Amino acid sequence: MRIFTMILLLFISTSAYSGVCQEVKNKKINKNVTKFVDVDGDGNLDKINLHIISDNFYSPFLWNFTITSNEKKIYELSADNTNIDKSFSFPSYIGGNCNNYDDCKCKWYFHDFLDNITMKISSDDPMLKYSPTSNSIHTVAKKFLEKEWKNNPKLVEIAIQNAIKSLASGKLCVLIVPYEPEAPTPPMVWMPEFDRFVPIYED
Repeated sequence: MRIFTMILLLFISTSAYSGVCQEVKNKKINKNVTKFVDVDGDGNLDKINLHIISDNFYSPFLWNFTITSNEKKIYELSADNTNIDKSFSFPSYIGGNCNNYDDCKCKWYFHDFLDNITMKISSDDPMLKYSPTSNSIHTVAKKFLEKEWKNNPKLVEIAIQNAIKSLASGKLCVLIVPYEPEAPTPPMVWMPEFDRFVPIYED
């Protein structure tokens, strides 16, 4: 019964995105993939959108990723997959669970890209731990907010503490945008004190 359930879930998951790719193959692609998540911690769902453009499915994709909160664009990132397009022929490139170029490319853009873009973390996560030499929010955020730190270090400290509390309580989530399958952006959180996303960890 358990094996049957796993197969059924895999079939449903695969069907959810493979149908989309059948629609766009050998056609000009101008498609939006959208989900709604509260990314900035204000209690309202934000629109997360991946806009994909291409001459056809087998040409490199151009994409534009945006987050809109209360009708205001709060994040944007654009790229194309010209340099990585052939890599979708290898299932391991996106972590497996696909079979070939068509399947892997479809799975990545129409399912995986947005599916794992946010995550919740707990108070004991390494991203939040304090250490003078750590690469957690305490040092990484200050490095990113260098100008703000020089002008108003107290406000930066308050923003960091507010972010830690919101993350630990589950009110706020971490944003990681997969610029490429093997090259995501650093984990970021929304800091309303500065009206933007701020990196909180680096390897």
